[in-house]
Amino acid sequence: MKPISKLSQSETPHWEWFIALLAVLKKENQPTTLRLEKLLGTEKENPTGEIRGSKFIVPFNSNIKSIALNPILDRQDEDVPPIAMILAGNTFGITLAELTQLFFIESTQLNRYDEGTNFIFVPQSNEYGFLRLTCWTPMEIDYSQQMDGIIFFHFTFEFPSAKPIQ
Repeated sequence: MKPISKLSQSETPHWEWFIALLAVLKKENQPTTLRLEKLLGTEKENPTGEIRGSKFIVPFNSNIKSIALNPILDRQDEDVPPIAMILAGNTFGITLAELTQLFFIESTQLNRYDEGTNFIFVPQSNEYGFLRLTCWTPMEIDYSQQMDGIIFFHFTFEFPSAKPIQ
């Protein structure tokens, strides 16, 4: 099975699904909002035609609760490189031990708004089209304990800005 086909399958183990997503997010694949939408789900309807700063995606994978792609959109834009992609898990989770196979921990911070802890990761390799990955866990971390089993349910990929902000 090709890695990309795993993105539409809910039965794909979480880490395998995540690895397939990372393959799509490599620089050489030039990810865009439309390409990501076609691989990950369908755009959530917008019956009132409101201007959105995000493209909201109804995921193919039922383990993912929601996906948002954050491009800087003009009215005529249909497909642009993303500046952020946010995935929130229903039952989808990745452990700290898994993430540290591919990413360095840049920093951690308590999340006083949502509670829990944010971990900010940077890729160990420069092959990816994103700069950093911020992951959230509902746990407040006790740094004196073993942390490899921490599970993250919320993921924000930050990309270089596609257009200068004016």
